Amino acid sequence: MAGPSLASDVSAWAAVGLFAATGRGAFAAPTPVTVINRLLTHHPDLGALPTRLRELVVTALFKDPAARPFAQRLLLGLLGGTGAGSALLTDGAQAAAGVRPPDSLAAGPALGVVAEQVYAALPSARWHATCCCA
Repeated sequence: MAGPSLASDVSAWAAVGLFAATGRGAFAAPTPVTVINRLLTHHPDLGALPTRLRELVVTALFKDPAARPFAQRLLLGLLGGTGAGSALLTDGAQAAAGVRPPDSLAAGPALGVVAEQVYAALPSARWHATCCCA
């Protein structure tokens, strides 16, 4: 079984986006086994999403990770397509290239390292109750 990847990040983005737009979890269920079953076999109701967002979310939730779009494609879709969206993305990347955190922040551990440490410190029962059965 594959671990976390860019494709799983894209799928998670879609699930969070669906929740933000509707207030419903994409695969919410009363038990972890049912959540897993829905992740593997269920296609959530996307009818409440605006058409352009629905098209992005549906592709990001493809069951085959290799068929999911890359994050840049999703971002361009959110920005309105490849024309003006691409120019906006290029401008943003150029502006961000010159931005650096203050030295006091840059010296600390990477955010990903901190996140992994916090995650590892969570009691498994609490994590299970808050993440899987909500």
